[in-house]
Amino acid sequence: MRKFVTIAIAFLIVISGKSQSPDISQSTLNLIYTNPAFAGTKICPRLITGYRNKYMSLGSVYQTFNASYDQYFDDIKGDIGVTFISDIQSKGVIKNTLAGLIYAKDIDLSSKVTLKLALQAEYLNHAVNTGLMSYPDMIDPTYGFIYKSDEPIISTQFHKANIGAGILAYSEKQYFGVSLFNINQPTSKLANKNYILQRKISIQYAYDILHRPSQQSLKTATHIMPNILIFNQGKSTQIDYGINITKYFLMGGIVLKQNIGTNFDSFSLLIGFIQKKFKFAYNCDISMGRVTGSLFDTHEASLTYFFNCVEKKKKNKAINCPGI
Repeated sequence: MRKFVTIAIAFLIVISGKSQSPDISQSTLNLIYTNPAFAGTKICPRLITGYRNKYMSLGSVYQTFNASYDQYFDDIKGDIGVTFISDIQSKGVIKNTLAGLIYAKDIDLSSKVTLKLALQAEYLNHAVNTGLMSYPDMIDPTYGFIYKSDEPIISTQFHKANIGAGILAYSEKQYFGVSLFNINQPTSKLANKNYILQRKISIQYAYDILHRPSQQSLKTATHIMPNILIFNQGKSTQIDYGINITKYFLMGGIVLKQNIGTNFDSFSLLIGFIQKKFKFAYNCDISMGRVTGSLFDTHEASLTYFFNCVEKKKKNKAINCPGI
């Protein structure tokens, strides 16, 4: 049964020609993936990496790896970010590889609030190989998939430009951002010029609440950070309601995911730890609908490394919420 579910997913993606950007649960940790305007918000150089494996019980139908590097450059009075995404769908039938460059600029709204504008340009490689799919004519009643299919094989790739942008208002304790991805909606000749990646808009907000009883130092304080992520792509709209709690070097959190028009689809549990130079987090998505028949079927991990600061001339303050 699971083999047929995998076939159906791959078939629908290929014939539609439409693809959505991979969703992640760690939006408050994988910041630049969420909004390019987060580039430079820690001022010092930062490397963020993430890996997500969705529907593992079906043989890892969706796998996504992403990485970003960002820092402030005093010479240009702005922030630069470099991004990379590898999104593998249907066990390699479709591969989207994106490499991008971000430029972001700060505008002081007050002594405590900063507005950041960002533009992202990406190179997109879209590859399709239907030879990796399984077809009904490959099935033997006794031994399963053993025959070679007579279906025509499509093996091709396209090279496209992709544009994104973001805006972010932030202080030391909170942020509000809006980002727009796939603005130009790259098309493919494979499926009647349907979009390879549909336009996506995302809204993010988070606030850091510091809980520190009297006589306690800042090092022993508890940080509680409620956050919300809203995004729309194509006909799909989703809202993620999250809360992260940080105490000492430990971090935990929960995210409830709701597709508009339906009930809550799933929720995600997060654990992690924070050190001066790096931050690691792991989460597991728990599906309420059990699409694949498995409860714990999607896993995600992220690692952030903070480099030593070379240039410290930037006047604007960094976002200091420990959970991001």
